[in-house]
Amino acid sequence: MKLLTITFLFAVVLLSCKGGKNGDAEKLSDSLTEDSVKVNTGGFDSTEDSVLSESASMESGNWVNSNSLLDNYSLNNLKSKKTLKQIQWFDIPEIFKQSPLDTNTVSIYSDAALFLLKNEMYNEARIILLEITKKYPDKEEEWLALGDAQWGDGDEEAARESYTIYLNLMKKHNKDLVRIPKRVYERVD
Repeated sequence: MKLLTITFLFAVVLLSCKGGKNGDAEKLSDSLTEDSVKVNTGGFDSTEDSVLSESASMESGNWVNSNSLLDNYSLNNLKSKKTLKQIQWFDIPEIFKQSPLDTNTVSIYSDAALFLLKNEMYNEARIILLEITKKYPDKEEEWLALGDAQWGDGDEEAARESYTIYLNLMKKHNKDLVRIPKRVYERVD
């Protein structure tokens, strides 16, 4: 079970980064390989390389804590431009755990996602925007931003779906269709 969890995490790391703008997947892969230990599969005679951190404990979240650049997972991290530039994709779920998305925090999360998007931190912006659009599916501007983040992250198919939802919401809410950015039409077609 432990090995399955570890292997799954490694796959998520590599797939979610897709190489990343700054080679994040390669950096994380190297970091995880350097920190790996042998784990007895329990009941089997063989051992497998795992992607556990130095403490060899995934359940306690030590891998995230030891690789994070943040001192804590306070919502205040999303209010500071300096701290936002240090946020990594794996920090975001920890922040959501400490400060759940609700009507009081949605604007903070949304502003943070837009800042990340403008700074070409597409994967981090995408993670936040996916949570916002899941909980608040009628927020058209977040669908537009999600499409931009997905496009920037190289997931053009998902971006087209987000742009289509954005277009449909703009029509449904009787918004001024002239405000729709030209790139949306170009990317949907």
